Parts: sequence; C-alpha cells; structure tokens
Amino acid sequence: MKTEADISIHHKPLKTHKELVEEFYSGITLHGFRFLFEGTNYRRVTWFLICSAVFAFSIYLFESLLNDYLAHKVNTSISRRYATGKFDFPTIVICPSGKAISSAKYDNYPIDIGIDDFRNLKRYLSLGNKEKDHNSNNTGRFIQDLIQKGIDTKTKFINSYDLPFEEIFQSDVLEHLAPGGSCNFYGQKCDTSWFTARYIQEDSCYQFNGLESSLSQSLKAPKRSGGYFNGFDLVLDFGKAMIENLSFSNVVITMFESFGTRDDHIPINGVIQLSTGTTLFAKITEKENKMLPSPYNTHCGTKTFNFLDPILKYSKGLCIIDCIIGHIYKNMACVGEEFRSLINDGYEFCLLKDLPTYYQVLNELYEGDVFENTCYHTCPNECVRKSYTVRKSTYRIGSQSVYEEMKKTIPKFNNRSINEIEKYISDNILKIHVAFFDSTIETEEMQPAVSWNSLIATMGGAIGLGLGFSFITGFEFLFFF
Repeated sequence: MKTEADISIHHKPLKTHKELVEEFYSGITLHGFRFLFEGTNYRRVTWFLICSAVFAFSIYLFESLLNDYLAHKVNTSISRRYATGKFDFPTIVICPSGKAISSAKYDNYPIDIGIDDFRNLKRYLSLGNKEKDHNSNNTGRFIQDLIQKGIDTKTKFINSYDLPFEEIFQSDVLEHLAPGGSCNFYGQKCDTSWFTARYIQEDSCYQFNGLESSLSQSLKAPKRSGGYFNGFDLVLDFGKAMIENLSFSNVVITMFESFGTRDDHIPINGVIQLSTGTTLFAKITEKENKMLPSPYNTHCGTKTFNFLDPILKYSKGLCIIDCIIGHIYKNMACVGEEFRSLINDGYEFCLLKDLPTYYQVLNELYEGDVFENTCYHTCPNECVRKSYTVRKSTYRIGSQSVYEEMKKTIPKFNNRSINEIEKYISDNILKIHVAFFDSTIETEEMQPAVSWNSLIATMGGAIGLGLGFSFITGFEFLFFF
C-alpha cells in the first residue's frame, strides 16, 4: 500500500512556463544573458542592443579568417634541405633548329625533289596544312613518290633525312677539342644508348637521359661531384648538316625536364636558346613543388591513363598527351608515331598518307576549346612536381692560339685560313656543361592558409572575448533549454 509520501513524489506539481524560463536563463553562464529576461522592458531592450553589438563585433573579428577558409586560400613556404641520396639527373633535350638535315642523305635522296620543295614537304608532314606556302599538288605527288620508295611512315620519312647522332657525336674536330671523349657524365664515358631521338613538331631533337633511352631509371648524380667543373659534358659537331633555315642556321634550343615526364605542354623548366660556337655552362638546383588537392586551386591528384603505358609516373604533361591521343584516336583510329615509345601495344599508328588528316584533327584540337576544356583543365597537377632552377652563362669557343693549333693538327684544316677555321667553329661546334649547383633541394610547399582547427580556435576566442561563450555554455543551451 502506497504511503502519502510516495503519492507526493509521483504527483509533484509541474512547473509553470515562467518558472522554466527563469530556471533556464539563471543557469546559463553566458555573460549578461539573464538580463535579457529580467527588469523593465527598457532595460531588456538596452541589454539586447548591447549583446547584439558585441556579438556582431565578435563576428567581425573572425570574418576575414572565415572568408579565407571558404575561399580555400593557401600559403606557400619555401625551404631548403640537404639531399639524403644521389640526385636524379634531368632529361636534356637538344634541338638544332636550322641543322637537322644530313647533307649526305639529301645528296642521295631517294626521290627527285628540290631543296625548297623538300623544306615545304618536311614542314607539311610535321605541321599539316596549317601553313599554305607550298604547292599542294606537288606535295601530294612527293608523298606518293616516297610511299613507292617504301617510306610510308613518319618515322621512315624522318630517318630519310635527319642527321644521325653518330655524325654529330664523333668527328676529327671533336677529337681535338675533347680528347677524353665528346661526352662524359661525372667522369664516366657516356653510352650512345643514353641518347635517343625526340620529335617536337617539325624539329628533330636529341634527348639525353630520357624515357626512350635504354635506362629504366634516371641517371644519378653524386651529391659530391668531385669538383665545380665536374658534371655532364657534351661537345657536338654539326659540320655534316645542311643549313635548312637561314634565319635559324646557328640556333640550338635546349630544354631540361624531370626524368619520366614530358614538358611539351607544361613548360615548367623553361627553354634556353643557344648559338653554335658557344659553350653553355649551366648549374642547376633541384626544386620540389608540393601542391594540394581540390577544393584548393592547385587541384593536385592523379588520373588513370587510357593510352599511355601505366608504368609511367603520373604527371600533368603526360596526362595531356594521353588526352590528345584519345581525341585523335577517336577521330582517326590511329596514333601519331611520335608517341610510339609512350603507349601500350595494340594500337595502329598513322601512316604517311594519313598525316594530312592527322594534322587537321590535331590543329582543330589546339585551335578550338577542346584542348583547354577537355585536356588541360581535366588533368590534375601532380601533387609533388620536380623541376630545375637553371643558372646559366655562355662563352665563345676557341681563341687565336686554338685555331692555329687546329690548323696544324687537323688534316682538313691544313689548307684553311684562321678565319675559315674560326667560322667553322662558330657555325658548327656546341659545348654543354650541366651540373648541380650544390647538394640542397629547394622545396615550395603549399598549405591551407586557414585550417579547420585554427578557424574554430579563432572563432571561439572571438566569441568568448565578446560574450564569454564556450563549449560549456553551448552544452548548457543544449541540456537546459
């Protein structure tokens, strides 16, 4: 049987609404909160305006920080660190713009063609019909003549005229100028398999330490190079080349790339223009850019290749090439031979007869918005991008005493004047020296300008400063309202 005390416990009278409100605001620790409910109406309104003004000021204190957080702004920190191992040596691309045709090959060319027509044909088969400074009927006839001679691909066409690397790598002049060998890599004699052909639009280039070489990974440069002048040294002789372009007869373009990628469409390392008759003295510093993924504006990440060999290391440059190949393959069901070394087996390569249509499709890709919207913007940046800062200087090769010595020791110079020897050096000889500047790596690392932790801390500090609000106050609102 229940007692009277039990009944009083179970039938405790409910609190009125006013009592509940009083219990709520009197129990909240937020500064001045209870004054919104106590006193006269005038006092309540006055205190409401004060609290609102202080709250607005608190928001003002962290507003700019909140905007930076919502805009995903980043800060970049620059630092240097000492390398822990050997350096990956860059890929070096050398393009002799005006001297890519072998005189001996042209003199024995398999079809009858004049030099002007040959230049136009070469440009047409390298760039397409974009430049209309040649007779299209003659061009078509020359293409058919080449096909009848068995030159039915772009690679065969290039091989029919280009200057073999062996012809610029070895000569009696080089034996005099570089008695220890025309190429050395940190005291080691270079292997010719380290050099491969590289075709960039209409230029036939030579590539050292590239993807297409016999190397499965980059050549390594020691941290301690053994001397300031020790590094990669190369001397070339273009004396067997025919001058193709009088405006650029002595111009040589040199590019540096990180091994395993291509900078054709992302020129992050820049281009150095040289002239024969000079020595390029380049000291490089390895540089790392560490970027952030979306929603930050660096948009780093990876993307699966559809055509390129999946073992290739991802880079934005290679992703763009993969996208270009896909666009061409969709329209022509064949791939340009310049990409042969990068793609998987099983794809057809465009023949010489396909090149006019091939370059028409390629030009439409570049000139329209397909390249920008479909390729460039859909390929994310690599999250760690390696590049090189180049400090360069050039100086002239040879001197009066050197020319006099060459006149005595090199048979083909015995009957030439000093001026003629000097002109030969100026027109045909190129020296390149590349080495790392020091043993440090420069790092540019991007970090969020405002992290979630700093945003909460600043927001809480601002509101706490103005109103005395804290997590405990928040729980009081949650449990006692």
